[in-house]
Amino acid sequence: GSANQGKRPLYDVTVMPGNKTVRRKSDQVISAQLLNFSADRVILHARYHGATKWESTPMQPRQNGAGYQFLFAGLSDSVEYYVQADSARSKHYTLTVKDMPGVKRVRVAVHFPAGLHLQNVVQDPGGDIRAVAGSDADISVLTDRPLQRGVLVLEDGSKIELRAGDGNWLSAHLPIKKD
Repeated sequence: GSANQGKRPLYDVTVMPGNKTVRRKSDQVISAQLLNFSADRVILHARYHGATKWESTPMQPRQNGAGYQFLFAGLSDSVEYYVQADSARSKHYTLTVKDMPGVKRVRVAVHFPAGLHLQNVVQDPGGDIRAVAGSDADISVLTDRPLQRGVLVLEDGSKIELRAGDGNWLSAHLPIKKD
């Protein structure tokens, strides 16, 4: 009979990251997990944009945990891929290669609390922000092409959305909460 659509299959090959857009010339690791079975060989099948034939290569066991992995190094074209373990196959996925904006320049303007009687500092080019708690930083980022949406990811994992400015400049305001 047909399988129940609401339940997971008894045996499955799960693949990460699945469909994804990546920067041209970047690397991407593909991971595969075998659900409720093992296999002698786990093979990644790939077909690059414009090609008619599939290329196959064995995946390597992961060194830190269960599963398998393969590294697409320096992707220059989009690629469709799937993983096969014995007779089980994963879904087909696509890594879409895109020319994404790159950061050309970062400028940081630090505004210290008035009570400290310190001059504001502009770092251009900027990078790490060094300031006392209570300061504010205005961060400006210049990209080599227009960027639709940008975000600053801070050391603690919090995110600040970048606002579009003139040309390819984006900016964000960062209150400094601790030294």
